[in-house]
Amino acid sequence: MISFDWAMKNQLRNKANFEILEGFLSALLRRDFIIKHLGESEGNKENVDDKYNRVDIFVEDSDNELIIVELQYDSEYEELILSENQKKIYVKETVPEIFPEYYLIKVRKFPEETKDPNAPPPPPLSPLDQWIYYFKTSKIKDDFDAKGMDKVREALAYENLTNAQKNEYQRGIEAARVRESEMHTKYVEGKVEGEAIGIEKGEANTHKKAIKNALKAGYSMEIMQTMTGLSIEQIKKIIEIIEQDNNSK
Repeated sequence: MISFDWAMKNQLRNKANFEILEGFLSALLRRDFIIKHLGESEGNKENVDDKYNRVDIFVEDSDNELIIVELQYDSEYEELILSENQKKIYVKETVPEIFPEYYLIKVRKFPEETKDPNAPPPPPLSPLDQWIYYFKTSKIKDDFDAKGMDKVREALAYENLTNAQKNEYQRGIEAARVRESEMHTKYVEGKVEGEAIGIEKGEANTHKKAIKNALKAGYSMEIMQTMTGLSIEQIKKIIEIIEQDNNSK
C-alpha cells in the first residue's frame, strides 16, 4: 500500500476514493459519514518534499447533520497547528480557539507488534487501530475489515500506480526518510543539550533561543538569569553550546 499522507495529496482528492476518508472518519468518530465536498486544501502535491498536508472536508453524518472536518497531516510537529493562511482568516493563533472538537493522533507513539514468538496472540484490532496501523506501516493485514479498508486495498495498492506515479512516490518516500533522519538528529542533539544543562530537552531549546537573542542585545549575565530563571552555571553551559554551534558553521 502507498502511504496515507501521499494519498492525501493525490488519490484521496478523487471523488471515486471518498469512501476511504469516509471509512477513517467513521472509525474515529464512531458514526457513518458521507463526504459531500472537499474544500480548501494546503500542501503542494507537486512537491515531494512538502511535509505539511491539510484538507477541509464537508460531510453529512448518519443523523443528517452537516459537519466541516479539517484533516491535517504533518510529519514534523507533534501538535495541531494553524497555517499562516488560517491565522489571517480567523485572526486566531491556536487550534482550540477555532475548533470545538479535535483529535491528535501521534502515530509514531503507537506500539509495534510484538516479535516474541512465545507471546500470546494479540486481540483483534478495533477499526480505529486498523487505520492507525495502516498510517504507521503503510500495510493492511488480511483480516482488516474496518469500513473503507477494501477500498484502500483497491485504490492505494502500489502496483496499481502508473510508472510516472511510482517514480514520484519513490521520490516522496526518499524525501520522507531524509526528513525523519534530520528530525531524529535534532531530537538527539536537543536531548543531549538538555541533559548537559540539567533541564528538559524542550526547555533547553527555548532557553537557548532566548539566551542567543540576549547575547545579541548585549544583556548581562544577571539579566539573562532574571529572564530565564536559570542558574549562572546553566547559562554559561548554554552559551558554550551556542559558541560550539557557531564554530561548527
